[in-house]
Amino acid sequence: METRRYLTDEELKKVQETVLEMLLEVDRICRKYNITYYLGGGTLLGAVRYKGFIPWDDDVDLIMLRKGYEKFRKAVRKELDSKYFFQDYDTDPNAYYVYPKIRRNGSIYVTEFGEKQDMHQGIFLDIFIHDKTSDSKLGQKIHIWQTKACRAMIAATWSKQLYDRKPKVFYALVNFMIKKTTPAFWSKALRRVLVRYRDKNTSYSFDGVGEHIDHGVFRYEWLGKPKYMEFCGHMLPVPSDTHNYLIFSYGEDYMTPPPEKDRISNHMIARLKLPED
Repeated sequence: METRRYLTDEELKKVQETVLEMLLEVDRICRKYNITYYLGGGTLLGAVRYKGFIPWDDDVDLIMLRKGYEKFRKAVRKELDSKYFFQDYDTDPNAYYVYPKIRRNGSIYVTEFGEKQDMHQGIFLDIFIHDKTSDSKLGQKIHIWQTKACRAMIAATWSKQLYDRKPKVFYALVNFMIKKTTPAFWSKALRRVLVRYRDKNTSYSFDGVGEHIDHGVFRYEWLGKPKYMEFCGHMLPVPSDTHNYLIFSYGEDYMTPPPEKDRISNHMIARLKLPED
C-alpha cells in the first residue's frame, strides 16, 4: 500500500487548474444544449467567499436537477472533449459512486478509497443530482431513509465490508444480503428510489447523492433560475437563493472559514500523476 499524503501547494495549484478546465468544458456543453446547472458544495462556497476556489480545495462540485442531468448525460456522450471521461456505473463497470464524475484522462488521482478499486481514477469533477421529494414530513423521512439504505448497501457490497453490530439478528440479515447481492443491484434500486417524485408537483428537494442528505430537505425554489457569480474570472451559474442554500448546506456561519488546522483537502492521495498537456 502506498503512502497517503496531502498535495503540495504546487500540486494543488495544478489540480485546481485542471478541474477549472473541466468545469469550463461542462459549462460549454450546458450552454450549447440549454441545460441548467449550478456551482455547488465547496465550489459554491468558494465563489461566495473568494470568487474562486477555497484555497485548500482540490475538486469541483456541481449541482443538476434530475431532468437537466438526464439531458446532460445524453449530450456529454456526443460533446465531451476526448481529454475527459464521463464516469458512472454504465460507462465504467467497476465504478459505483452514487453520483457521476468527469475524469481527466492522462492523470491519476488515487484517493484512500480508490486504492483497492479497478476503475478510471483521474483528477475529477463531481456532479450531484438533486431530486424532488415529498411535501409531507413523513414522506420525506421515508424517502431519505430508503435513499440512505440503498447508498449504504452500495458502499458495503462494493467494498465487501460486513457489519459487526447489534442487534445481531438484523445485521446477520444485512450481511447475508451483502454477500448475495451486488453494487449494480443496489445502484439500480437507488435510481428507482431517487426519482420517485420526479413528475410530482412538490415544493421540496434533497441532496440524495451527496453528503448533505443528513441535513434533510430544502425548498426546490432555492435553486430556481440561476444567478451568475464570478469564479476564477468566469461568470458561472449559482442557485437563485444562494444564501438559504448555503445555510442548508453549511449553517448560518458559512462565511466563516474553519480554524487554520482544519484548512486541508478532503482527500488524502495514495498515487498522483498530473496531466502533461
